[in-house]
Amino acid sequence: MAEEFSILVDKAFNYDEILQRQKLNHDDVVALRKIAKDIPAVPRLIFDKQLVLFTCVAGGDINKAASFLQRFYEIKQSSPALFGKRDPESKSIQHQMEIQEIASLPITQDNCFVFIHRVLDFPPREYNYNVVYRMFMMMAEASIYKDGPRDGVIFVSDWKNVKFAHLFRPGIKSLKVMLDFLRNANPLPLKAVHVFNASYLVQVLIAMVRPLMWSELFDMIHVHSGDTDYKDFFHQHIPRSHMPQDYGGDLPTLKELHEKTAKNLLNMRDYFCLEERHMMHEFDDFKSIDQID
Repeated sequence: MAEEFSILVDKAFNYDEILQRQKLNHDDVVALRKIAKDIPAVPRLIFDKQLVLFTCVAGGDINKAASFLQRFYEIKQSSPALFGKRDPESKSIQHQMEIQEIASLPITQDNCFVFIHRVLDFPPREYNYNVVYRMFMMMAEASIYKDGPRDGVIFVSDWKNVKFAHLFRPGIKSLKVMLDFLRNANPLPLKAVHVFNASYLVQVLIAMVRPLMWSELFDMIHVHSGDTDYKDFFHQHIPRSHMPQDYGGDLPTLKELHEKTAKNLLNMRDYFCLEERHMMHEFDDFKSIDQID
């Protein structure tokens, strides 16, 4: 199984291209590997393509990269409700895929991923924040797997069908873990959050979680009402060419993009299942070519 996981990692993005595009140095990856050996949470089997994610987000600051790497594995290992059970064929993930739509949109000119989410018209009791967050992380990892690390991610959420009861679905513990991961462990720095069809519920949610937020996160949130002029949005934030037809964009409908994203996650089932085992140190006895001096 470890060898199979090694093969799957090898098929991911082109490592040398990432070094060149993100202006990174392989020596920094080597230095981070040496530090990682003394971090208990980090699996003994670790690949350059995994380590480079953290030298990228840290901008070459090795101490910061090591801190992110450590928190990445500590949080994932201690929070199975959010980061475990990553089989895209599982009933829990399949059900959440049926009651909402998520999609990865084209990468922007300023080198950011764009992810979009829309809750469909289902009873709030069916909405499971833990599984939804798990799906977002899987979508993010699938994007990195294909295109490598980028400068950040922009998140778009359509609140047309969000009801008051939705706000009380996540537990406070899960929210704290999510925000801790976003701030201190996420290899994709959050650049902006856009909320479409926003109502007073957005302000209610912000008021609820404000004590857990850091100031920069609050400043990243952009609220757009139901009568938003998308021409201005395209000009100021995300171009028309990068948005679904549902919002006046040039891409296919969000439903179509969601189906494509769901299919992509299913195609990566082996990777997600093996990565979960790798995270829990099951492959520590295997030695990859990256570890051979």
